[in-house]
This record gives sequence, structure tokens and C-alpha cells, in this order.
Amino acid sequence: MVMPRCTAGRALTGFFCDDHADFTLTTDMQDGATQSNAPGGSEIEIRVLDQGPGLAEEDLEHLFDLFYRSPLTAKKAPGAGIGLFVSNHLAQAMGGLALSPLVTGWMIAALLRLSVGSATVAVITAASIMAPIVGGLPNVNKELLVVAIGAGSLIASHVNDSGFWLVKEYLNMSVPQVLATWTVIETIISVAGLGGVLLLALVVG
Repeated sequence: MVMPRCTAGRALTGFFCDDHADFTLTTDMQDGATQSNAPGGSEIEIRVLDQGPGLAEEDLEHLFDLFYRSPLTAKKAPGAGIGLFVSNHLAQAMGGLALSPLVTGWMIAALLRLSVGSATVAVITAASIMAPIVGGLPNVNKELLVVAIGAGSLIASHVNDSGFWLVKEYLNMSVPQVLATWTVIETIISVAGLGGVLLLALVVG
């Protein structure tokens, strides 16, 4: 079993070939074309090695249903069956728009913060959604992604946020005053945090 030496712009990982011959596997990420210089025009068999339980055929049509969990994994792994549902709807809403994973993580955390109010829920849920996505993207800086998600979770503190009421009571402010000050400050911090992450990404990759 040998790992092919890849000459593609993005290296293929996790592929092992049965043929021990030294060859180069080239792939075109644009049109999906694959070429090889294996001797004698011999066929190359590519296998994906996986230790997971897999999915039954009857599970496939329900894979993106809200709260659906396969009977094969429901008792073995924690979860509520929400992640793939949310990811699927986000992908459809984006309509194929290519975004940096850093911006995507920030946006997911920000949307969750706006909808539920809790920064903790926003961080944990956004991280759960982004983890399988960036798992297949070796060039993503995971540390910057963590900061981006954290920044997104700070945006627009409102009445569903416990911190909103702490600020109101400790500073003896009215709800409109907190919205005009604390909420705006948190939003500025969130957007500035994303900007800082994108600038750092240009430096550290």
C-alpha cells in the first residue's frame, strides 16, 4: 500500500493504491479530470478507508431531515440531528457562492447569536457545524476559525442575552439605552474581530 505523489494544486489525502509501482496521480480541481502515469496503462484502484458505521440505504433520503438520526449511530454518538439540516439550508441559501471558511464560521455564529441571543449556544453550534466542513480542508487555519466564530457570537447583544441585562442593571440604564450603546459596541467588536481575522489570514495563511 503506497500513498500516490500528487501534483494537483490541492494535495489528495487519505487515498491508498494497491499497485506498488511509483507513479504520479494528477487531478484537475476544475473539471474533475484525473490522469496518471502508471506504467502500461494499468488501472488504478482508489479506496477510501473509513472506520465509521456508515449509512443504510434507507437513511439516505432522510439524511438532511430536521432531528433525523440514523438508528445505526443514534445510540453511539451524541447529537440532535440538527447539524446537517442547518448546513443543507445554508448551502441552498448561498446558492453556490464561494466564501472563505473564516467568513462562513463568523456568519453562522452571528446568525445563531441574532436568533437565540446566547453567545455560548452560538459558539458551540457554529463550531459543530464547521468542524466536519473544515475537516476536509487542510489549508484552513483552525486557530483563526476559532477566533472568527467567537467574534461572530458577539454580534448584536439583545434582550435574549443574559449579558444585556447585566449591563442594564449594573449601569442603571434603560432598555433603549443599552440597545443604543452595548448592542452597538458588541456589533463593532464582532465586525472588527472578523476584519482582524481576515488580515491575519493574509499573513499566516
